[in-house]
Amino acid sequence: FMNYFLLELFLGIGVMLLPFLGVVIWRKMPVFHGIGVILLGIYLGMVWNITGFPTIQTFHLEVQGGVSMIPFQDFSAFGCIANVIMVMPLGFLLPLLWENYRKLWKTALAGFSLSLCIEILQLFTFRATDVDDLLMNTLGGIAGYGCYLLAVRLFSSWKDIWCGRISRKQEKQEAILAFLLVALIRFVVYPLIYSGVFALLL
Repeated sequence: FMNYFLLELFLGIGVMLLPFLGVVIWRKMPVFHGIGVILLGIYLGMVWNITGFPTIQTFHLEVQGGVSMIPFQDFSAFGCIANVIMVMPLGFLLPLLWENYRKLWKTALAGFSLSLCIEILQLFTFRATDVDDLLMNTLGGIAGYGCYLLAVRLFSSWKDIWCGRISRKQEKQEAILAFLLVALIRFVVYPLIYSGVFALLL
């Protein structure tokens, strides 16, 4: 079991790493900014896997997941903490990499949007959709932004070395490209590679 877990982990990282490395080279990103974009891609890929996002092999139009719209009806301290921690890297990386996200409301909105996308897509899987997750994920984005503020206070040079120093339009293009690339890889490419690799091993 552990061997398969490690194989899936390294396969998931590798499938995200190579395309994002290509994007970094193609756009001629500065070294630290490129590393940050690659880390963002790997992180989003892991979120896709953890949250049970559908793939081209599992997606269907029939709604199967349950919906809970009452906050904290089935309260779980572990679940709340896990949902906060899961989105903190997003709240940290977005303002670190792009000046356009160096406002709290924009980073909070990004965390909310990611969570909303997760919850909507989970309607088409066996996973439950819960308003608690939406609230805690948004809080996680805000907490990550707080970590960013602390980091740049301790290491003031980070604002310059991790940022791409590009126009706001180019920043938006990079951010959108990163999210779309993750969606393409995890929805189409990764499940096909995953099936092929495990078919050879079994």
